[in-house]
Amino acid sequence: MQAASTTDLTALDDLKAEHEACLSTVEHTFTRANVELEAGSVDETFQCPITEEIFRDPVSAPSGTSFERSAIQLWLVVIDCTL
Repeated sequence: MQAASTTDLTALDDLKAEHEACLSTVEHTFTRANVELEAGSVDETFQCPITEEIFRDPVSAPSGTSFERSAIQLWLVVIDCTL
């Protein structure tokens, strides 16, 4: 097996730094969005009616209403168990 060159290691370090910067930006965006939601300044279009949190993985029902995927899946399991 061939050892990684200095150029390869530098490129890898650059990619890691870029990845960490992207993660930081995403984390900051979600934090800011949740703060705005708590302050009531985020349009309800972007929040799940079940969790009242900003969508991360939205899905739409046939009616056109959007829900957070995990919330609607759990809700459907609970409803099915009570019928």
